[in-house]
Amino acid sequence: MKIKHQLTLVALACTVGAVCYGGLQAEAQSGPELLQQVQPNDEMLKKGEELFSQCAACHGAKGMGDGAAAAALNPKPRNFHQDKNWVNGRKFSEIYKTLEEGVKGGATGMNSYKQLPASDRVALINYIRSLAPSNYPPVSAEEMGQLQEEYNVGAALKAKKRLIPVKVAMAKLVEESKPQREKVAKAVQKLEKDQGSEAKRWKPFIYDASRALTFLNNAKNAGQASVGDFSKMVMASAEQNGFTAQVAQLTSSEWQALQSYLKSLL
Repeated sequence: MKIKHQLTLVALACTVGAVCYGGLQAEAQSGPELLQQVQPNDEMLKKGEELFSQCAACHGAKGMGDGAAAAALNPKPRNFHQDKNWVNGRKFSEIYKTLEEGVKGGATGMNSYKQLPASDRVALINYIRSLAPSNYPPVSAEEMGQLQEEYNVGAALKAKKRLIPVKVAMAKLVEESKPQREKVAKAVQKLEKDQGSEAKRWKPFIYDASRALTFLNNAKNAGQASVGDFSKMVMASAEQNGFTAQVAQLTSSEWQALQSYLKSLL
């Protein structure tokens, strides 16, 4: 399974139900009116936190970009505590655009969350902004007007929706990911049981076999990458990818040997 397909399923689970909008016929609203509707309150932030718990697999429980699934992603998921390198930008309207459209052009693994109700997307954005308030500019009536023009946000916020229970979404996620999870689990067992010289040579460089093998199995072209590219992919975030800091000391030939050994397990 390709990682983007996995993330699509994670997105389905994160919605707490996939959404079917019915008739976006609500009367158009002005920027100032919409600005009032998206102001955060305790109830909204609580809802956003609940939704974000489903996104923590990639972005981490505290939004640091260090979730368990981050090991299989390159580039890594967004750290919401940082204010640099946002592809679509970090204004309220720009984050809404990201949730609406995803990040286009294959720049990251971030897919569209369009199936998430607009009111939930607003709650999620406000919760994300609350993680590091100084990183995010104030919301303006002008940008809310732009969102209305582009996405008819006023109607979306009022739209009726029909939900698929989260249990159904999660069941689909588990079912679809089962073959890859089983593949990695078998590879981990092989590594743990292997008492050969190669295993003894490389085990000290792997602190989390499941993460390391998931990374190799899912990261784009990791298994077929050149030695130089493979080492760069691992070193981009060695600990998150399941490797110890000692890998920084490996020579080119040792990187090749490590890559070949891990591939043999899969």
